[in-house]
Amino acid sequence: MSLVFERNHYFYGKLLTSRDFKEEQTYFNQKRYLLNRLIHGHGIVWGLNVQEAQDVGNHVLEVGSGVALDEIGREIVVDDAERVDLRRLHAYPSEAEESKLLYLVLQYEECPREPMPVLVNAPSCKEDCEPNRIREGYKFALTDIAPKAPVGIGRGHRHEATTLLHTDQLDLARIVPKWVQADDVFEVVLRLTVNETIAAAESVHVEVTEILPDACTMLFQDALVFTLTDVPAGTAFEQSYVVRAGNEPGVATIEGQTAVQAAAGNAAAASPASSVTVIAEEAVYEHIAEQHFADQSEGGWLAPERSVVYLAELKLGDNRSITEISPHVREYVYSNPLLAELIGSGDDAGGKLLRHRLSHMAGGSDQLDVSDLPGVLAQPQKVTVLDGGGAAIEATAIRFVGDGVAVAHDGQAAVVTITGVGGGLIPDERPPVVTGFVNFKDVKPAEFRSSKEIALPIKQPCAIQLAIEYASPTSETLIGFIGDLADRDARLSAVYDLNRYSFQILLQDPRPKEGDVKCSYRVRYWIIPPTEIKQNADKEGELSFQDYVLSRLILFGGLTIEQLSIDPLLRDKVKVDDLKVLMEKLSNDNVVKHVDGDMYVAV
Repeated sequence: MSLVFERNHYFYGKLLTSRDFKEEQTYFNQKRYLLNRLIHGHGIVWGLNVQEAQDVGNHVLEVGSGVALDEIGREIVVDDAERVDLRRLHAYPSEAEESKLLYLVLQYEECPREPMPVLVNAPSCKEDCEPNRIREGYKFALTDIAPKAPVGIGRGHRHEATTLLHTDQLDLARIVPKWVQADDVFEVVLRLTVNETIAAAESVHVEVTEILPDACTMLFQDALVFTLTDVPAGTAFEQSYVVRAGNEPGVATIEGQTAVQAAAGNAAAASPASSVTVIAEEAVYEHIAEQHFADQSEGGWLAPERSVVYLAELKLGDNRSITEISPHVREYVYSNPLLAELIGSGDDAGGKLLRHRLSHMAGGSDQLDVSDLPGVLAQPQKVTVLDGGGAAIEATAIRFVGDGVAVAHDGQAAVVTITGVGGGLIPDERPPVVTGFVNFKDVKPAEFRSSKEIALPIKQPCAIQLAIEYASPTSETLIGFIGDLADRDARLSAVYDLNRYSFQILLQDPRPKEGDVKCSYRVRYWIIPPTEIKQNADKEGELSFQDYVLSRLILFGGLTIEQLSIDPLLRDKVKVDDLKVLMEKLSNDNVVKHVDGDMYVAV
């Protein structure tokens, strides 16, 4: 089938016949159908919910009103809810009439209306009628033809299978994604297919050992063992394991060993390697788009000859009585508002929460970042609790026991108060220093960049320390390595938002603008919470907030006592005289020094 667009050309005095007007309609309809199927796709746009009708027997369905697009691109509008008697519906092909598993489908149908006499040539002596209107309608039907498996954008060839074992009796393959995002979670599937029946008296044992690269982390795995007895040919089994990719782009190579124990003998051999390309976050959409266009087949943009929209899978009893209705066959066309919401949610939640089965099967636990995520987790998440000696316990809840323990609700937070231990917003013990890193990719010479907001661990101002871990020109080898701070002159600073208790990292590339080589930076940050130290509880305010004062001096490179006294955390808690006493003590201890008048800097 070909599709060539040809439109009318109008000029003064042109004779117009019915052919011209028909082609005018066809031209615009076909253009609209083309855009519908290639841009929007096909499926349910709105409504068309299917449920069993009440009080009319168990062979009648009620289909709600709605809109759909078929694979040709035609709009199908069901303007009102309709009851459908399955006994009166046509099923195709003919052998499907008696099937107990059928699919309810919606088809586009044109209905002629308002017949009118046709003016014909006089010699024919023929009377004829033609419809004055064509109503664009629909009809319901049943079929036993299952819908095609949906293929998402760019997913047609996103996975790759590596054969680990091939015999007349068995095939074993490792299935991995071709590419994953850095620090993302992915699943590796081992699929074993039985080619020849294994008798009840026979036993075949297959064991797989997998070896991951150092950059990847095993989060969970099934027992990678297949024990086969009395298995018919054509049966397939799957075992899987879940991996977190490394945080640097590159190629992760998975290797291993496959061992087989059978009556014919035992054998073990190294498994062929599978490669997973780890890409940066910024390249995800580019890969999806490239794969989408690579998957396009010649002529795939043309409309099929026949098209239906699947509404439900039906399991039927005698006389087409309904035993089960399943909506899993429905495909949808996503509207722009819905896509915008999904994309926005993906940005907020991406990489934070794993699927439940990835982090909880076999009692496993995994680090979860739930900051700024909407909703609640369906099931309790495991946490690791450390005591003062470093002993670790995994648990789904923490219970405080002993005298003076009280728990109160503050919004979504549980506030635990232990009478007689510390006080204020932060404990007397030193809060832990929080560290992390931010990647700045493809920075141009002299370019200015800012990171996303980073939440502070407590709702108080904290000291922020910044350093370049490594900087790498895109086309050159890395300078420095993780853990080894590279000596670079990039300008770094942190900007607070004390209303949101967060900060952003600002980076400016030090190179002159004349250059054109892009550079990538990794910036390590340390968040140092303040510690309230009262060396003399009877003398309130004296020598308080010592660590916090030091963190301010480090962050700003020096401050006067007057500047410290108006700090948001200090101004209502510490008097100017107490600050003077503190600075004098710290000077005597050679922790700070007095420079340029009233300015103090940290040694």
